[in-house]
Amino acid sequence: MPYTRSFYAFSSGIIIRSPHVHDVDVMVRIEEASFRDPWSAEVLRETIECFYETSFCAVAGGKVIAFVICGLENTNGGLYGHVCAIATDPEYRDLGIGRDLITHAEASVIARGATAMQLEVRESNVLAQQFYGKLSYRPVCVLQSYYADGEDAIFMMKWF
Repeated sequence: MPYTRSFYAFSSGIIIRSPHVHDVDVMVRIEEASFRDPWSAEVLRETIECFYETSFCAVAGGKVIAFVICGLENTNGGLYGHVCAIATDPEYRDLGIGRDLITHAEASVIARGATAMQLEVRESNVLAQQFYGKLSYRPVCVLQSYYADGEDAIFMMKWF
């Protein structure tokens, strides 16, 4: 399906659109159901404002059910997209929504000149690592004690 910045409809009735500040409360609940160290409403609000054009949420029946926060980073190596956060409401997992959000975010950063996408994932989160692997993300290195609780992160990248 063709890329558009703020609207994308699936045959299933799920819509992908840009996130709005009024979505933050639902996004916080999805974070809390998904992670032991969820982002706060303030952090989500700030990242939405900073990365509005490359972040998306999935909506079903008028309700946000998943989101991806993705930024652009200009490094010495080039312009890269960065998946900062992604989460899906537990009721809607394993339906391909996360895959579609990542694909949409990738199209968005490619359209802005990115040559790769990067992300960090907990070393203990094997399911997430497998998910990213199916999307052609490859481990690059381990980031020691990356998370607040001291757990390491696997740094993964996908080159376009």
